[in-house]
Amino acid sequence: MQTPKAWHANYSVGHPLLDQQHRHFLTLCENAPACLLADHSQAQEDSAHVLLNELAEYARNHFREEEAILRDVGFPQLDAHVAEHNRYEERLADHLLAAIRGEIDPRALCHFVTSWWVEHITTSDAAYRDYLIQPR
Repeated sequence: MQTPKAWHANYSVGHPLLDQQHRHFLTLCENAPACLLADHSQAQEDSAHVLLNELAEYARNHFREEEAILRDVGFPQLDAHVAEHNRYEERLADHLLAAIRGEIDPRALCHFVTSWWVEHITTSDAAYRDYLIQPR
């Protein structure tokens, strides 16, 4: 799957903070192929560890802020959205464990990061876009 190369208006959910955070996720996706560009050595493993740790920390904070915003506006599909966030964190934990064991698969990691971003931001998060901008 191809990594999105730049922020596009179609990615916007209509909330400045969430859009800013989603832009940062795009930056992380853009950095993911660096895992593949490093030779098959410690440099590759190190870049994958850095990416995984940054993804884990940033996702945790972003998800909690996004969920709080959606809770505040009474988003009716919040439970399903939270469940999707939890599944992402579980899959990321699997990649982290593989990295700790020295079994990092950079191609699978890059595919996971990219496919999740594309699917979640453009589909799942887009589902609340109209809800956020509708007057209550």
